[in-house]
Amino acid sequence: MSLNDPMKNSWLIGALILGIGMVPGFLDLRRIHERRQENAALVAHGKHSENSSDRRGENPAGRERPPRYRSSPDQDPLQEILRISRALDEPDGTNNAGESAALIEMLSQLDVESLRQIFSALSREESISAPTRRSVIAFTLMALADMRPETVLALAADGAVEETGAVPLALGNLAKKNPQAAMAWLQANARLNGPDLNHAKRSMLAAVASNDPAHALQMMDDLGFKPGDGGIEMIATAAGESPDKRTAVLEAMRTWLAKLPENQRAQQTNTALAAIARNLHDEDFDSVTGWIEDVDLTAAEIGSFADGLSYMETKDETGEWIEWLGKNADSTASAGAVTDLMGEWTRQDYQAAGRWLAKAPAGPAKEQAVGAYAEAVAEYDPQVAVQWAMTLPQGERRTRALANIHANWPDNDKTGAAEFAQRHGIPVNPPEE
Repeated sequence: MSLNDPMKNSWLIGALILGIGMVPGFLDLRRIHERRQENAALVAHGKHSENSSDRRGENPAGRERPPRYRSSPDQDPLQEILRISRALDEPDGTNNAGESAALIEMLSQLDVESLRQIFSALSREESISAPTRRSVIAFTLMALADMRPETVLALAADGAVEETGAVPLALGNLAKKNPQAAMAWLQANARLNGPDLNHAKRSMLAAVASNDPAHALQMMDDLGFKPGDGGIEMIATAAGESPDKRTAVLEAMRTWLAKLPENQRAQQTNTALAAIARNLHDEDFDSVTGWIEDVDLTAAEIGSFADGLSYMETKDETGEWIEWLGKNADSTASAGAVTDLMGEWTRQDYQAAGRWLAKAPAGPAKEQAVGAYAEAVAEYDPQVAVQWAMTLPQGERRTRALANIHANWPDNDKTGAAEFAQRHGIPVNPPEE
């Protein structure tokens, strides 16, 4: 395959994307990861092109392409990786995305032994700084983990490369097409992962869940996940792929939850539903609430789901969400979610939040929102906060709101805070001597 071929494989597109993450002096892996996330749609398009080629018989589905060694003297992989590394080591060193793609194309066609020799030579090359050597190796392994996960795992198994974060990625990619092989590698080589062992396990769960969430849930025991270890949260990431995938995740979780001991079921249900809500990814209010109605969540389950909602997702629809929760969710279960959503909305845009609050229908959700609004705005305008708090019915909620206002009173108004506390009977700790 030529670099000029318009039907580039997904791994080559991925390499181009990764190349954008190269910065003067070294390869910024954080930016590489961000670029990979931002360009997920482009990678998916490349995979579609690759699958089209596979169907024509060029490559059996689910198998690595057989490595081909490039022996052309003007395209020697070792010399290319050394040249690029030296260029990056210059004070104003930069790298071209096309060169990165060409290098990854060459390296992706080498066998394990050839790659082992190249990484060994690069790691010993004293004319290149240690940070640059490590960054180039890390960049290459991360790219190869997408394209040929078995190769990266073979290199890691015999200690040919240091741990770079590529092992969890490779395990996840292998688990997506062959969970049994990924599990076997992990069991045979767990000692190599050290502190990244849990990262590798989570990567595997997320990958398997994308294809078969029920299987991923069964794998949690084999991988040693216990309640609170984050296994459910990783499986729920698959719910963000589409509403249909979210339904598949929910159905698998419901079956799994039904088999748990009763004393564990409530907490795990809350964890599962909140985790699904944290993976909405820019879906609008009508779409998500329509889905909730389609899958028939109970009022208590909606409250658990709401625990995972974030203002970063609800944004301009936060008011609609709070009203909807007031009508459909268990008020006790959703109280924390309403408080968090309203509080963050107020901090981000207190005027819009206040306008909505003035028109919102009466009820427990509005009362919860009033308390959150008053607490958040107290730091900037305590008098407005007090006015809102006094609209609450006499009782525990108003008392709590007034106490929170006092706790958030501006630091530069000690006299005002003391007078407010005295007027409303709020106990104040004596100042420390």
